[in-house]
Amino acid sequence: MRKIFTDTELRDFTATLRAAIQQRRLTITAAAQVLGITRQCLHLYLSGSGHQPRRRVLERACRAWNINFVAQGKRFDKDAFGQQHPLGHSKPAAVQLLLLPEAIERLNNTNLDVKILRKEPSRIRLELTVKFYG
Repeated sequence: MRKIFTDTELRDFTATLRAAIQQRRLTITAAAQVLGITRQCLHLYLSGSGHQPRRRVLERACRAWNINFVAQGKRFDKDAFGQQHPLGHSKPAAVQLLLLPEAIERLNNTNLDVKILRKEPSRIRLELTVKFYG
């Protein structure tokens, strides 16, 4: 798994995260709930264990506490993650499609997942997954 932060950047991010939590006088449990993670996971981030947060955790921290950080030499803030989706509306609701023509009509690029299985000199073997929902 590719690391988001260098060691120095991770220490800086940890200090920023700790300061944001302390400024708001949050408990570890409350802060973890804001970030959508467990208390144990937050303890790992704050303990200097080298455990690195995932992108979604970084995004939630930036949006909730208006913090910024540097990763791979680039500065990130809440605007770096694109437009925020309203709560509960990040994924469209599943729709049952009864007829194949209707299902095909609703397909678009977000419904397709292509994986390269094997590359050969004269051909490429692909796996195509078609999702007939969201």
